[in-house]
Formats: sequence, C-alpha cells, structure tokens
Amino acid sequence: MLEDTKQKYTEKLGQRHKAMVGTSPLLAQWLEKGLSELKTQDFPAKKNDAWKYTKSSAFLPANYNLPTELSAPAEVTIAKELVPFKNRIVFLNGAYQENASFLPEGVSLQVLNNEARDWDVGPRPTANAFDSLNLASARELINIIISPKLATKEPIGIHHLWDLEGEAYYSPRVYINCQAQAEVTLVEVFASAATEAGRKYTTNASTIIEVAESAHLNHIKVQQESLAANHFGQVHALVKKHAHYNSFIATLGGHTSRSEVTVDLTDDGATTEVHGLYDLDGSQHADHFSTINHLFSRTYSQQVYKGLLRGEAHGVFTGKMLVARDAQQVDSAQLNKNLLLSKKAHIHTRPQLEVYADDVKCAHGATVGQLSQEEVFYLQSRGIPSDQAITLLCQGFVNDVVQKINNEEVRVYLEQLVSKEKV
Repeated sequence: MLEDTKQKYTEKLGQRHKAMVGTSPLLAQWLEKGLSELKTQDFPAKKNDAWKYTKSSAFLPANYNLPTELSAPAEVTIAKELVPFKNRIVFLNGAYQENASFLPEGVSLQVLNNEARDWDVGPRPTANAFDSLNLASARELINIIISPKLATKEPIGIHHLWDLEGEAYYSPRVYINCQAQAEVTLVEVFASAATEAGRKYTTNASTIIEVAESAHLNHIKVQQESLAANHFGQVHALVKKHAHYNSFIATLGGHTSRSEVTVDLTDDGATTEVHGLYDLDGSQHADHFSTINHLFSRTYSQQVYKGLLRGEAHGVFTGKMLVARDAQQVDSAQLNKNLLLSKKAHIHTRPQLEVYADDVKCAHGATVGQLSQEEVFYLQSRGIPSDQAITLLCQGFVNDVVQKINNEEVRVYLEQLVSKEKV
C-alpha cells in the first residue's frame, strides 16, 4: 500500500516538475533532487520500530492538492494574534509574505521561488523518504541567515499559516544558518489561519539548522494546527565547536502528529538542550522522537519532555541518545514525565541509549502517573473549586519545563497559549 502511495506521489510531482523546467529552472532543479531521492526510498512501515505506534500513512493522504494548484483568497488578512512578534517572517500557504514580515538588522532571507536565479545553502543531512517528499513538493525554499556576532533578545517569529480550501498538502522547507558567535531566539509556528475551525489538511515540514562555532541558538517550535489536520515535522540541527542549540517543541494542535528532532554534536564543547511539552485531548495522537548524536568528545545534552493527556488521547515519546566510539567525557541526561487525566488516555514512552565509549555519564528516566487526589482535596479545602484545582496542578506540572525557555517574551507567549488551549 505504501509503495502504491509513493508511486502516485512521484507521478504527480514528476508532472509538476516537467511544467516548471521552462519557467522556474533553478527551483525545478532542486525539487528534482528530492524526487530522485524519493524514488529510491521507502516510507516507514509499522514493522519499523521507530514507527511502531504511528502509521506513516496518516501523513500521506490519497487525495491532496499542492498549494500551487489551489486558488488563493482574493484578499489576504492575517490576524494579529497569529503573528505576535515584532520581528517575523510570515508564510501563507507556503509562500513568503514580504509585506507582513519584518526582519531585524543582521538577519537576511533568501527565497528560492519561481523568480529566483541564485541559491546557496549548506550541507544537507542524510535524507529519508518524508524529507525527500518535502523537498520534491515544496512551493518555495527558504534560507535564513543570521550574521556573525549578532546578539538580540528580541525573538524572531517564523510563521507558517494555512487558509486554503480543499485538502491541501503543505511542505514548508526552511534552512537556518546561525553564524559564528551569534545569539538569537527563533519561534517557528505552524497554525491554521482559516476563520472556521476544523480545516482538514496535511503538513510535512523540514527545518535544517547549522549552528556555527560559539553561536547560541534558541529554537522553539509551536504546533497548533487545526484539530482536523495532520502534522509531520522534522528538525535536524548540526552543532559546531563550543556552540549551543536549545530546542523546545510545544504540541497543542493537530489530529495526528509526529515531531522529530535530531541533533548532531559534531565538535568539542558542542551542547544541546532538547525539551518539549504535549497537551492532548479528545482523540489526538502525538508522537515525539528525539535523537541526540554525541559524535565528539566533551559534548553535553539534556532532554526533558512532559505530557498532559485527556480524553482518549494517545502520546508516544522516544528519546534516543547515541555516543559514538571514541567520544569520551560525554554528559547526557533524559527525562520524560506524563500525567494521564482520564481513564482512556494512554502513553508509550521509550528511553533509548546507544553508548560505544567508556568515559561517559548517561542517565534516563520516565514516569507515567495521575494527579494526586490528596493535592486536589487540599486545594478544595482552601476554597478552590475542583476544576480550578486540577488546572492549577496541571500548570504546576508543566511549569518547570516551560521555564527552560530562557527568553521571557517567548515564555509568556507559550504560557498564554497553553492556558488558552486546555490547561
């Protein structure tokens, strides 16, 4: 079945590329790379242990339309709450919106679209079938360049918004080049901009990041897609000497979602913190898979993910730490904690270690529990209603992981989002 699906995708994309060669030769050339790779790859089947609890077919709809095949609305209006940051890069239905964007000094943007005649990006990590499909079906390719030594506390929003009618398939592809000694915070948001709820579509997103020597990049991803939409997202970060990459993923929306983070610590003193929060209800299914590769000595990593699950929600967390041969003096820790707030909610949590060196410190842990009734009764005894008491305890549970976001403006933004959603 997956092979038949792949064939249908490659045939449709092949026709699109042939039509683009004459009008958009450079873009067609890059998209053809993705298509050629896809033809040699397989989408993961259930027998693939990494996909044991999630069907990859959820992100491969049989009937779909690329944004370029659908009619755009006559007037584009973007609600202010969807783009709350002063500095922002805005995309609507996969196309860059220059008039709605504002880039601070020291940040530049390169867009590979129909008109582009120049494109230069860094090395691409090893691709898989979904990444190749993303490249083959992208509407535009985006390269965000952060100048050396740029230091700013003002966050920069990267907003991927969708509002087309019809079952659309979106493939945003973003390259981020954080150059030496820069220190910035990026907030990448995936959301429906449609006025009515329940818009059905599929997102297959790829974000490829390079953090140069002694740079410090905070990258927060907020997934608040329509509850009828499916979202698959990959982030792959290459972290250089004495550089730091801080990742945070907040999963609030989507019907079925999978968020993958892969961090390669490639040189001496490279460090990363990979944190996340998933807040699920109803029949939501969210799968998080993080991989940290310690490829060099004296590297450090920490992972903390927390989950709140209600209704019949299903969560999956897999945290993998790999220490390569001869990568000595590595320090790595991982923790996953979950609260089940209903009898039908469930979670699968799988910490994984692969260690091929001997001078290392590695720790991992996972917990699954319920709210303490004693704590609920205590708050009730203080005059707090039961529902409010549960809300306060849930906020306390997620608060420590949210506090790991070291940018106050972003932290407040996320706290408000989580409060608005369900907690």
